[in-house]
Amino acid sequence: ANYPMVFEVSYPGTTFRKIYILFLVIILLGGGYCIAWNILSFLTDKLKDFYWKKYNYKISAKSVFCITFFSISILNIFILIVCKYPGNLSPDSITQIEQILLGRYSNHHPFYYTMLIKLFIEIGLNIFGGINDAIAFFHVMQIIFMAGCFSLVSLTLYEMNISAYIIAITHGFYLFMNFHIMYSFTMCKDLMFGG
Repeated sequence: ANYPMVFEVSYPGTTFRKIYILFLVIILLGGGYCIAWNILSFLTDKLKDFYWKKYNYKISAKSVFCITFFSISILNIFILIVCKYPGNLSPDSITQIEQILLGRYSNHHPFYYTMLIKLFIEIGLNIFGGINDAIAFFHVMQIIFMAGCFSLVSLTLYEMNISAYIIAITHGFYLFMNFHIMYSFTMCKDLMFGG
């Protein structure tokens, strides 16, 4: 990240810097091309049996979505309540909650996301009466949203007639990987935008 500083100290001349940057661009683009080519070749040659066979599933598309959705939602809500109540707050979300409570808004954070937080916090405050419960209510809504996004991945794989083993592995990946669980109840704009 500090390569301009290194260049200024070690290589004050501009000719070497230009040659080095050109060399670096060529190496990075060439390496990226080789990596992408090998990955795509592997996927098309080695894994085509998983993708192009016609599979006859024993369950319906609705069942695939519901099983994925409810298992992810229930597990994540359980972990939220037992381990991480009221949820994880990033420094940005703490500032957004402060803006909501004080009524002074800035455009430092996405305004519409701040309004979405405000909506669920106000509903949570009206239902439960405490700020921690209101924040937990927002996190439950976010868990449900992310479970829906992850379930759509499994449903899409089902509709593409991909092997049930791949669908089960994908579902298990979303269900048990700790970063999916932790990010599902972390108040951060990147989560909902990514979903």
